[in-house]
Amino acid sequence: MNNKLIIFVCILSLVVIPYGLSYEINITLTEPVYGVSKEFVFDLEIYTEQETDECKYSNSPLLNYSEIQAQRNIFQNINNHRHRIEDFEDLKNSENTEKKIYIKCRTITGEINENDSVELTLMVDTTPPEITSAAAVPENVIEKLQTELRVETQDETYCKYDDEFEEYEDMRYTFQNGLSYEKDPYQKGNLLFSHLSTQILEEDTELEIIDKNNYAVYVSCMNRAQDISSTREIDFSVNLEANNLIEEISPSGLVSGDNITLYVRTNKNSVCYYGEEYSNKFPVEHTKEHEITLSDFSSGENQVPVKCVYDLGGVDRFASIEFVWDKNPPEILNIHTTNFTCQTNELSAEFISEDKDISYFEYRISDSENNTIVDWANSDEKVKETGLSLVINNVYYWNVRPVDAAANIGSIKQSKGTAVFSENHTFCRNNTPPKVNISETNTTSGKEISLSCVDDGYCSSKKYFIIYENTTECDRCSNCPMKYYYYPPVITADSVFCYVVSDNDGAQTIGNMSFRYSCTNDKDGCCISNEDNICDKDCAENIDPDCDKTLDKDDDGMPDEWESLHGLNPSYYYDYDEDPDQDGLTNFREYNLTLIYLNSTDPNNEDTDGDGYSDGEEINKKTNPLNIEDFPIPSEDDLSKDTDKDGLPDLKEEECGLNFKDPLDAAKDYDGDGLNNKEECTRGFNIQKADSDGDGFDDFEEFQKGTDPLSRDDKPEGSIISLFFYIIPVILIIGGVVFFFLKKTKKPSSKKSSTPKNINKKKRSEPVKKAGFIERKLMHKKPEPKPVKKETRPDQGHAIFKRRHLLKNRKRNRIFDEFLEKPDLKKQKIIKPKKRIIKQPVKKQQVSVFDRLNELVTQNKTFLKLDVLLKKKPETISRLNDLHEKYINKKQAILKKLESIINKDEL
Repeated sequence: MNNKLIIFVCILSLVVIPYGLSYEINITLTEPVYGVSKEFVFDLEIYTEQETDECKYSNSPLLNYSEIQAQRNIFQNINNHRHRIEDFEDLKNSENTEKKIYIKCRTITGEINENDSVELTLMVDTTPPEITSAAAVPENVIEKLQTELRVETQDETYCKYDDEFEEYEDMRYTFQNGLSYEKDPYQKGNLLFSHLSTQILEEDTELEIIDKNNYAVYVSCMNRAQDISSTREIDFSVNLEANNLIEEISPSGLVSGDNITLYVRTNKNSVCYYGEEYSNKFPVEHTKEHEITLSDFSSGENQVPVKCVYDLGGVDRFASIEFVWDKNPPEILNIHTTNFTCQTNELSAEFISEDKDISYFEYRISDSENNTIVDWANSDEKVKETGLSLVINNVYYWNVRPVDAAANIGSIKQSKGTAVFSENHTFCRNNTPPKVNISETNTTSGKEISLSCVDDGYCSSKKYFIIYENTTECDRCSNCPMKYYYYPPVITADSVFCYVVSDNDGAQTIGNMSFRYSCTNDKDGCCISNEDNICDKDCAENIDPDCDKTLDKDDDGMPDEWESLHGLNPSYYYDYDEDPDQDGLTNFREYNLTLIYLNSTDPNNEDTDGDGYSDGEEINKKTNPLNIEDFPIPSEDDLSKDTDKDGLPDLKEEECGLNFKDPLDAAKDYDGDGLNNKEECTRGFNIQKADSDGDGFDDFEEFQKGTDPLSRDDKPEGSIISLFFYIIPVILIIGGVVFFFLKKTKKPSSKKSSTPKNINKKKRSEPVKKAGFIERKLMHKKPEPKPVKKETRPDQGHAIFKRRHLLKNRKRNRIFDEFLEKPDLKKQKIIKPKKRIIKQPVKKQQVSVFDRLNELVTQNKTFLKLDVLLKKKPETISRLNDLHEKYINKKQAILKKLESIINKDEL
């Protein structure tokens, strides 16, 4: 029994010991040196401490030595310690740059590390290392001879430095975290690789530093793949006698929040104080950086005095921390967006805030169910978000909050919704008005008018009206009762065909066409056999050249009826480009407004609706020149614009009657009251009247004594003499008015009449000659028509009056500009008769408005001729009548001037 047991133990020992027990072989990687290659295919070499005759590797530690049969997994023996695989390429086609292998070797005596395979990690790094920062701390050595070099890299590296050599291979000094232990011939030095390398420099280090010197140290680093970085330079200086300084303080400018942190940094270790009489101490002493957080500051400007005492002695330093604590968050006034969009990939908006120190706006876009489309983002006042996926028929909102320079965040405001429509929606189509075609057919009954239209959608309605000479319903197309067009109407006399055609999108085409009809009665019935034509008495087709299809003889785009109605010449082509009322719109443009407003503006009235803004201004500002309640609202730029740079905005100068192109008129004193035009205009005084309110005290006197120059009830306490000088002129004026009235109403004496009664009767029996134009004007002045009072809002009356006054001033300034631009007028103005110069008052040499206007008028030969004729009233009445007939078709400006002269009794 014992023999059997001994035999069993012997057999078990022979089987288990070689295969079941662990055998350890020390294996070290020698190439790549640090386990990292800079190429994907590289040589792999290992070193075994025991003598071995064969080594293999696999990807799993569970694989037995005998199971590794592939030739590529077997190392080539260099000797019994070194084993090598050339062109190792297991990482070549791999997505990873790291791989683990497991090595098993067999000793020369047959032992195998079957259960103790050595794990090696292999990596590939193809990019050279990069130094992200390199500095000396401190950069200015001023307290003791010591500084620290600090180098940071994006990769784990081993760094070297030198003050002479710039190449890595030549550098003599390594950082203190470099070598970990002694080198050996196969490992080529075991180095510590790190992202941060530090080295302290003192007077007894390898690179020693001395006082009062400047240093430039070169630094370069190597990674595990033995790639070398570029060289960086670290500069620092040493001066132990440097002055004490406060290098930084904060905060400054605008700050916000519930608490304020005071911060002070000095160049040397110190103890710092703050507050009145420096009674408070920063909590951390004997350091370079000092800070404390406080909340007992007032809103607005704050000033905190600071004092620092240095550990090494020397001069104490003082500073003042000044800041503005803004506790009020900004507000957003409005968010401008469109009501709808036809784009499904973008939205835009503009944010408006009164705060001038807005840094940016934060916004979020959501849909009608508050789902986030764009999460919180920052922008300035205008933003456009693109690349969106918006849903058609959904509504989107902007949620916006402002952030000011003090980092205060305002409350959130939501915009009105923007609806998204498809391209086929009514609002998204190219909504052009329908194209209208009008044709005529001559029949025995008259001209048959056909009205048709073409549109990108469809024509929803067609209306028309025919105006004949004796039509009583209307006189112009704009106020006619339109009828629906069902079948072609027939005209039998000269007429105007008015039409309005609408499409399904609401776009309209409005117009009119004039037709001439002339044909004799068809007495002999000759037209019965020729039913397509209107025939004359000879049974021939009517080809009368005067039968035009339109009433626009001069082909200037304006109907003859409209031209005649507004005093233009229907036979003169070039008046389409004229601008009689000087409102910036030509006659053709004023007529063409009927396409937009169903009516035209008046080419002879620069402000047709009487709202104080010229028609041209309203068209440019996109308001209705025919609606008194629709007028432009001046922008901030309009209110502040100052063309002549005299300190008065253009609108203010126009309101006061000054010329905004004249930089000198603001400093003048038109009314001589001691206040220049700028001072009076700014305060609202009348620049043409020394006493704006008419209370007997001029504006300057009231301004000096503190009373209101614009209120008759508020005046300085005057003496009896001043009251006397105030009452006497009033009495004289009233007396003069009464005298003039009595003189006019006194009956003429019978003695002055030397004409016999029988002669008078004879004259009465003679036929009365029809009075001419001038006689009618002189003998029977036409009473001025009462102005039609236009409906205005209760608060508009004064504003409209002021705007009309501005228009008059602008017109007067235009006349002055034309006057000054003519060189011959300038010469005439300078060369004056000596007698007239002597007679002019020495006190003021100022040309009045009426003198300038009269001088301008005299340069026109037509006006000069009229003035000469009018001075001989009794003899030239008939000549004036002839002259009136001659000029009846001339420009409206001549008739206006003639009537103004007659109405003013200047004859």
